[in-house]
Amino acid sequence: MKSTTNSGFTLIELMMVIAIIGILSMVGVPQYMVYSKRAKFVEVVTAATQIRQAVEICLLTEGSSANCDSADKIGINKTNLEANDNIDSILISEVSMGTIGVALTASTELNLATYVLRGTYIPTTTQVAWLIDPASSCLEVSNRYCSD
Repeated sequence: MKSTTNSGFTLIELMMVIAIIGILSMVGVPQYMVYSKRAKFVEVVTAATQIRQAVEICLLTEGSSANCDSADKIGINKTNLEANDNIDSILISEVSMGTIGVALTASTELNLATYVLRGTYIPTTTQVAWLIDPASSCLEVSNRYCSD
């Protein structure tokens, strides 16, 4: 009588592997979605950087925030920037004397998160100090697309 040995995996072993893969994917897929949205929000931040540089040049050239409170005055083509799939709207305005506000709203895919910057012109040093406004919704825990 010959003895035969079965080689391969048992049903229990296969079920354990499938369970482990399921648990790992439950953790990994949501994290992937967060990283994917953060990567898309980088386009919003990049557009804000372009606007920021144009505002700085305008403030240093004009010496007044009243002359730098719109896309036309700073030489930015707002329509081209808003054509980006991840940007819903852009607003550039004078917040107060010497302070320019730049607000970008992300697309609905990014929960319409806002990225708001405040640039204050300091005439004595001819510099512009920029801060992320705490009202920016991209700082909220549910979004956390940008950092301060």
